[in-house]
Amino acid sequence: MPARYYIIILIISLIVFSNNIVFANDRMEELVSDIEMITSNKKCTSNNDCKFIGFGSLPCGGYDKYLIYSSANVNEDILKKKAEEYYKLDKEHEIKMGIVSICMMIPEPKPICVDSVCIDGRNNN
Repeated sequence: MPARYYIIILIISLIVFSNNIVFANDRMEELVSDIEMITSNKKCTSNNDCKFIGFGSLPCGGYDKYLIYSSANVNEDILKKKAEEYYKLDKEHEIKMGIVSICMMIPEPKPICVDSVCIDGRNNN
């Protein structure tokens, strides 16, 4: 097969590959916006209202960060589905792009209700 055919196949492959990444990033941006909106109302009446969810993916495993939210103000099924979809897209993006990290694990927060707002108790001195 002549070299020009290999070049054409390579160009087509790059276009298809880059379109998949653009789609993933657009969807990821949409999910970030949705999740931020869903978790924005952190009002609580007790510590039982305050929870957290893992968000994003680290190349070595685990979550990129944790989001604290009030279960009193969130449809947890919707939040979990969106966070899981984001995790999968983030993981796929890391694999496609060959992204690596320092493999540092992010500690889980300790959500508590302070002044009727869910916060990370580790930062409450």
